[in-house]
Amino acid sequence: MATKKARTDKKPVRPIVAPPSPIPGNYLYGRDWGNMSSIEIELVCFIKGLSVNDGGLGKAEHFWNIATMLWPASSRKPFFRNPWGERMIDEWCKYNFSSVSGCASSSKTDTAAVWGIVNWLAAPLDTKVLCTSTTLRESRKRIWGSIEDYWNALPDGIRIVGKLASSFGLIRLSDAMGVRGSEKCGIELLELNTQAT
Repeated sequence: MATKKARTDKKPVRPIVAPPSPIPGNYLYGRDWGNMSSIEIELVCFIKGLSVNDGGLGKAEHFWNIATMLWPASSRKPFFRNPWGERMIDEWCKYNFSSVSGCASSSKTDTAAVWGIVNWLAAPLDTKVLCTSTTLRESRKRIWGSIEDYWNALPDGIRIVGKLASSFGLIRLSDAMGVRGSEKCGIELLELNTQAT
């Protein structure tokens, strides 16, 4: 008596292979950025203020992405997101003029230092960041000290954009960029003379 054989010789399932991308590039926020790196993309989105309606995250969130990339927890000078910093960045993204006051250790100085560096890195040929303090000596314990610390903690590939002249309280475009920087751009420390004449 012949018995029916169970059918076990099914055809193997072919794996689904995604077709190759028609245009090679870096896709983020719904657009092709070509060969730009992630940090370059975030800097462009930040300086343009790419909003959620434009497919971005909003200027403040792009700032935080940049800060996380440049000064991660593993950095020798990490920059951490906190509620005070978030409030400052939100306001600075909305308004051209604002003032900040707060308790000690509320990250006012560090947030301002990182804000200045990020703004300059986003448009180094068009941005001048001025920092003031009562005296040049005192400023090194305050804002300028933080700017130098965060500048020196940048990855080498980013820090090459500018040249720090610590004795002059100045960061300007590096000759390595192949473009001559103007006195109208950079990060500069100014002494605020409070003595009456």
